[in-house]
Amino acid sequence: ESVNLGYYINLGKGSKVAVVENADKLSLSEFSAKIKQLALDYIHDELNGGASSTFSVTNLFSLNSFGVIPPIRDGQSAMVSISSEFDSFEVVGNDDEKVIPVKKINLTISYDSRVSDCQKALNFLNNIKKSLEKPAPAKFKLLLIDANASWLSKDKSIAEIAEQAVLPIGLMYLSSYLKKHMENVEVKLINTLVDIGAGERGEKELLDEIGSYNPDLIGFRVLSVNLDYFTGLLKKIPSKYPIVAGGPHINLQPNQVLQYPEVDFIVLGEGEETLLELVSELTTTRDFSKIKGLGFKQDSVPKINPTREFIVALDELPFPDYSLIDLEKYSKFLSYGYTFRRQGIILSSRGCPFNCDYCFNFTGRRFRKRSAENVFEEIKFLYDNYEIRDFFVVDDNFNIDRQRAIDIFNLIIDSGIKINLYFTSGLRGDLMDDELIDLMVKAGTIWVTFGVETINGRVQKSVNRITNNDKVRHAIEYCCEKGIMVGAFFMVGFPTETKEEAMETLNFIKSLPQITMPYLFGVKFYPGTKMYEVAKQMNLISSEDKNIFKPYHEINTHKTDKLSEQDFKEIFTYYMREIFLNKERLKNAIKTQRKYLSDEEITGVYSTFFNRKIESPEKAFHLD
Repeated sequence: ESVNLGYYINLGKGSKVAVVENADKLSLSEFSAKIKQLALDYIHDELNGGASSTFSVTNLFSLNSFGVIPPIRDGQSAMVSISSEFDSFEVVGNDDEKVIPVKKINLTISYDSRVSDCQKALNFLNNIKKSLEKPAPAKFKLLLIDANASWLSKDKSIAEIAEQAVLPIGLMYLSSYLKKHMENVEVKLINTLVDIGAGERGEKELLDEIGSYNPDLIGFRVLSVNLDYFTGLLKKIPSKYPIVAGGPHINLQPNQVLQYPEVDFIVLGEGEETLLELVSELTTTRDFSKIKGLGFKQDSVPKINPTREFIVALDELPFPDYSLIDLEKYSKFLSYGYTFRRQGIILSSRGCPFNCDYCFNFTGRRFRKRSAENVFEEIKFLYDNYEIRDFFVVDDNFNIDRQRAIDIFNLIIDSGIKINLYFTSGLRGDLMDDELIDLMVKAGTIWVTFGVETINGRVQKSVNRITNNDKVRHAIEYCCEKGIMVGAFFMVGFPTETKEEAMETLNFIKSLPQITMPYLFGVKFYPGTKMYEVAKQMNLISSEDKNIFKPYHEINTHKTDKLSEQDFKEIFTYYMREIFLNKERLKNAIKTQRKYLSDEEITGVYSTFFNRKIESPEKAFHLD
């Protein structure tokens, strides 16, 4: 017996197909799962069969696929087959599910001659058809919002030249994880800096998007520098929408954020598992008390559950969900590597085993890594499916496992793909060596940045900074010799640091004129760090200190127990005049940058750095 299940048409890229004759939209996996479950249920209930879970309809890409059901009774068997007639056999689409142009799908069930009641087979087929004609279960709709405002410059004219935006990789991981573990979930992502306009017009666009999408839950990612922007948005979102907040600032000040009347939930630490359990409870019993890593309100009283263990098996996580974003939009913004290009973000590990007093670490002290093969698989997937050639590695410590780093570079080299790699942070200079740097460059690396922070031994010891200055110097010099762009981060203003000790760091920078971009920042005291508690005890900050809400480049005038505001001004003036604006250093830097960056990108580099429009650095700095 057989019955026509209806005609299907391909809707283009993606995993959805549309059933024309009274059937709802189903992905291929949903279609297979529904048939499998109906078959099991029917045979068990109607034929007293006890069919096992080995029944499957898994391959809809071939002309015929079969699922064989074990004996229903002694000596009896049944078989379900699916046959498809194709207009063509071209496979299109992306991600894990591919769609083929299908003209017609027929389902047939047959029993051997010892099963006399063929009417039951026909009933089974009709049950499937009726099921397909029923409305599909409503999907849980999640709206993820990356609450970003312009932060590189308060000058709108500069922001128009070169605003910086990076892919919201954390939110993209959340989406792919939910989709992997839930069938009826739909996710939409909005980066307020990229996807909507600025000011009141942008807020109206966001509210219109929320009203149109009508989500079951809104999730915010929040950075400290954008806290005011986030709280402003909260007050304008209709109260009928439950709100969950996560991200760096939530981990910094969880109790304060959970007390906001508009915030219903907060997620602490890694969000994949916690968000999945939250969505599950929102659709069932709504018991939030057992969800680790979740903060919620019980009878309007904020409660924070015990912390969740970190995810160790990172290879089991699905790749970030790039279907949520428009890469062309992001290419209009400066990346972390000062490029205007399609970009891929690679997070190959999580956690940092070091214990620097100034660092706010909410990913744990354990170094958890993805395998080299898994990292390369993601790079190749983005290379093939999204035409990405520029990849930014954003680990805290990419090169702690030297052999893994070597294996990743060798996989890239052996594959023959030509890409650009950027390490804009997360490289330990004291763990680099010439062989590793050679492989890194051969694999396509064009930008590296080392976090040096301070050179003075006493200051390093006082803040638990473990390093080797000689190895760091050699790594910087050797990378510069390889002709790639090299950046280095330095800080002044540590508690007890004297002006002489700060100048030791500046003299170290000055002795390395090959550095493309030497950065100097004032130290930030983050709540939750050892340094914050030390600074409070020394009365260097108050509980209302606003520096945590400022980007690093705006902190250059505060004072410490040993450095006055005047000292800070003199230190930063020396840095700018004697180091950054040194003509020979600038000439070498720009020469290197022009090997890899366009004129527009170089304009972005220096316009954002100096907070004014600089069309030609050669002319602006009188280098001609």
